[in-house]
Amino acid sequence: MEAPLKRTLAGKRDAAILETIYSAGIRIAELAAITRRDIARNQRGWMIKITGKGSHERMVPVGSCAARAIIRYLRRCPTDGFVFRNLRGGKISTRSIERVVDRYLDLIGRADCSAQSLRHSCATHMLWNGAGIADIQSLLGHKNIHTTQIYTHLDLPSFKKAYKALEDIRSVMDQEELFRRDDFEEAA
Repeated sequence: MEAPLKRTLAGKRDAAILETIYSAGIRIAELAAITRRDIARNQRGWMIKITGKGSHERMVPVGSCAARAIIRYLRRCPTDGFVFRNLRGGKISTRSIERVVDRYLDLIGRADCSAQSLRHSCATHMLWNGAGIADIQSLLGHKNIHTTQIYTHLDLPSFKKAYKALEDIRSVMDQEELFRRDDFEEAA
């Protein structure tokens, strides 16, 4: 998310693309189709109306980082039409979005990932943070709950095991920090 050079128009656009795919868990075709009229703010925060497969519409929340990235981009590239544009000013293609995402993933050494990986990460992180599978299904626009379960690809026992391992690591790190602090105080 930090890789795009945000001082350029292309960098602002690329940051908004990456943040929005991850934050909203949307498909690249859905991202390419977002218009200025689809973005709104309500009492709960920023929302985007997404037109998904089969022309089904859904409202998805957008996190504050993605909202800020979109706002920064739109300040430099105001539009009443499609939000995401190619460098010539036309509607961006899905293939161009794939290239944008792939470029940054390659830059950070994650060429094994894709735009779809950002969507998977969104679903998985939602699950880790307590979202219900039905809520994730709704956000991702899946008709079948089984499709959503594939995206989350973690069952509760696996999650608990991973969380316990992280807690163990955090505990060890805290103890090491305490020892280093004591060593410093003794030396002083």
